[in-house]
Amino acid sequence: MNGVRRRQDFIPEMIPVDASRGYVPKGKQLKEAIDEYYDLGGWTRDGIPMAARIRELEIEDVKENLP
Repeated sequence: MNGVRRRQDFIPEMIPVDASRGYVPKGKQLKEAIDEYYDLGGWTRDGIPMAARIRELEIEDVKENLP
């Protein structure tokens, strides 16, 4: 399966100021923001949907393609 994982989650160096409203988390703050985003989405810390979230979304057929 090809897809986005945590290692692909980053903020580009050149982000438009309007898009960030002047705030661009980096380092520890970025890690914490990504952790919270994954927690809210029901994903593992590597960005993979957890079984409970897959059932909730009724996309069980996706599960067989996960590592």
